[in-house]
Formats: sequence, C-alpha cells, structure tokens
Amino acid sequence: MQRLQAEAGGLLNTTNLHALYLRSLSRNATLSIDGAYYNPAGLVFAKDGWRFSINSQTIFQERNIDASFKPFAFNGGSPEKTFKGKATAPIFPTAMLAYKQGDWAFSAVAGIFGGGGKASFANGLPQFEGAVAMVPATTQAINAKVTPLLGGLSNLPTTVSVPIKTAVEALTGVNRYGVNSQLDGLQYNIGLQLGATYKVNDHFSAYLGGRLLYAYNSYEGHIGGIQVNNPASKDGAMVSAPIYFGVIDKRITALKSQLGNLPAQVQGLFASKEVKSLLCSTRVSCLS
Repeated sequence: MQRLQAEAGGLLNTTNLHALYLRSLSRNATLSIDGAYYNPAGLVFAKDGWRFSINSQTIFQERNIDASFKPFAFNGGSPEKTFKGKATAPIFPTAMLAYKQGDWAFSAVAGIFGGGGKASFANGLPQFEGAVAMVPATTQAINAKVTPLLGGLSNLPTTVSVPIKTAVEALTGVNRYGVNSQLDGLQYNIGLQLGATYKVNDHFSAYLGGRLLYAYNSYEGHIGGIQVNNPASKDGAMVSAPIYFGVIDKRITALKSQLGNLPAQVQGLFASKEVKSLLCSTRVSCLS
C-alpha cells in the first residue's frame, strides 16, 4: 500500500491526537481507529463495520528557552540565561468514529487539533528582560563617551561643574538592573473533521474531507518592578528605575539654563539620543 498526502500549511497540527501515538510515534500507515486522523485513506483496507474511540491524555512538559545576550550580564554576571516554562494539559480528549462498507469508508474526528494547554513562564521571556537589560547597557555606553569630556569642566565655576558632574555620575554609575516579569499563554484549536474514503483498487485509495476549527488564544503577562543600582549608595542598593531616572531628569532639566555656557561636546552629551532614549524608556518625561 502506498500513501500519498498533501497538507495545507499555516496552523500547527497536534501530532499526539490519539493515545496510540505514545506507543508508536509513527502512525501514518495505521489501519486502526486512529487512522481516521493519521491515515484516513487507509480506512478502506480495514474490516467492514463500525469502530469508535474515546480517549484522553494528561500532559506535563517543560518549555525552556536558552538565551544569550551580553546585557544580561548586568543582572547576575552571565550573558546566558534560561527562561523556564511549564506546559500543562490536565485533560486532552479526542473522539474518533469510522464506518467501512465495501469500497467506501466514512470517518469523523473531534478533538483539539492544535495547542491544547497552558504554558507559564514565571520569569517572562528573553524579549521582556532584554529590553530592561538595555538600560545599564546604555548608561555604560554613555559612560564611555562622557569620560573624556569631564576634563572640560575643570575651568567652570563649581556652581556649574559640581551639579553637572553629580548628574553625570548618577547616570553613568548605573551598571545593574532587576526586573519582575511573567507570561501565561493558553491555546486551544478545537475542531471537527469529516471525510469519505474510496478504494480505487487493492493498492490505491482516495480520501476527501474537511475540518472546521475554533481557535482560542489567550496571553497574559506583565513587566514591572524594574530596578537599577544606586551608585551613591555604599552597598549599591537597588532602587526603582522610574523614580531614580526621574530625579536625574529633573537635575538635567534644571541645568538647561546653564548648558549654553558649556563646551559644545558637553552640551551634546545631555542632548544626545542615548540620554533622551534612556530617560524616556523609564517612563519619565523626555527631554525637549
């Protein structure tokens, strides 16, 4: 018997739709009742009569994501992180029905053709933390640019140079971060498949069928508790990032009236895209 199959792409089909899949991972030539899903064209080569199956599975899986991103090193010291996920499906039911008589067979399958469970990532996804990790990465990039410019402040009055130096050190001293993120994903593609099979000869058959799906997807998560280290603290205590950068923003805003008397390079530092982007990313007011 030769089996030919054409499939439309797009949806991710569930391979373990029947419990027999756990016994044998290759079901594409089966003549058992699960052939209603895996091999509907082969149903005409089985015995005449009715067959049906109702089964359910309980599934627990790990869905871990290994990510490598250099800024992750600002939280724990390593650029490598594993985001652990747990997938659960306490009930995964399927019903199959087939009737074969002579050269004809008719079949029906009802079940969860895609998804079927809930995946939880207690620490979120790499994309979540990656955005927060860019905060200290940006402050350190600014630090590399500003260090050669600090010498230009020596000829300025201390009433000007000290506030500027304080603001710069507060900004560039940030080299650690913390974040609290989480994600729960739920997906069910519930469907009904109906079809008919015709036996052409002892070696070939043809199957024609259709499948109706109802797709339900739900994603809930959050990103919060964003913190950075306070370089002014002796123990480098972690503080709220929005509040911390909000204070820096106010200091820079207060210095705007004096920036016109500073060297062009120093003015450029406070007006740079890096500083603006950093302050905006922490949800405080942006520099004009």
